[in-house]
Amino acid sequence: MANSILDYTPESLSIRVQQYLQVFETVYHESADSVMELVRNIFNTEYNMPEEVNYMLFALFGFIKPDLSYFTAEERTTIANNYADNIFIINRDKIKIDIFKHILYIYMLTGNIYSLLTYDFSNFVRRNDTFSEELKYTDMGLTTDIGKYTDVFYNTPFIEIEIILNKEYSTGYLWFNDIDVMIKKEMDIRRYLLTKIFYTLNCPIVGEVNNTITGINNVITYTSSGLTNLFDVTKYIVVFNDSTTQTLSIDPDNLSEDPVNFYYIFETSFTEEKNITGLIVANSASVEFINCEIPDIDIKAGDKILFSLSIAKA
Repeated sequence: MANSILDYTPESLSIRVQQYLQVFETVYHESADSVMELVRNIFNTEYNMPEEVNYMLFALFGFIKPDLSYFTAEERTTIANNYADNIFIINRDKIKIDIFKHILYIYMLTGNIYSLLTYDFSNFVRRNDTFSEELKYTDMGLTTDIGKYTDVFYNTPFIEIEIILNKEYSTGYLWFNDIDVMIKKEMDIRRYLLTKIFYTLNCPIVGEVNNTITGINNVITYTSSGLTNLFDVTKYIVVFNDSTTQTLSIDPDNLSEDPVNFYYIFETSFTEEKNITGLIVANSASVEFINCEIPDIDIKAGDKILFSLSIAKA
């Protein structure tokens, strides 16, 4: 391979993490055809890893190197690999999130990865991975399938990958079929068995009352002078490349403001593949307050599209 794995990693990585990646690359570069193949196997513990890799892992995660001098060489290898395997079992959620973030980084994409919780495996919520006493769950409030009552969310192996559409590609798209297929293929290779991946495309939109603004992603936003109140708008209309539209209601919980801006979040998914080219925000009388021309977004059936609007007040 012409490139090093460190050529594809964030510059802010600690020296210790960089050392681990270098050791891993030194051990496995001869059996890998590409840097991406190395990335896929960084946390693969199905094979026996050399001692230097295992002990680098112990140092990374704060494990003390055990005294295995009383064991045979074969037993030492097995025990060290068991230790490494337990590190990944304990840190599984964090590790899978970091791996998916790494893939986004390699493809120069901006995004977020969320572990998902659920009550019923039909509706999912993002998990806040920041630990605090206030976030501890209790065991009261929800009727389970065996009749017990609890309000605990069930941890799931499911994740949500949010991709921020913050740049237009030379093809005139914010998101298009080829990159969609490529990214999902890479993500699917890394997912755990039985894990489902949900995808959200987040399109940021900036505007200014009584002005036309072009965002860094080349979304052109015209906002009329009639927008004077956060709740002037009651619906949004998604425009597709075949000139059809779909009108959707606005959830008041997704509206907010500060002294400088109005903030609107509109989110939906479709039952069939769509190509989005515009967004209109209006009131119940169909008076249009915000009109956006959007570089094409190819969205697959079942994926979520989220429009994040920040509209500067007059």
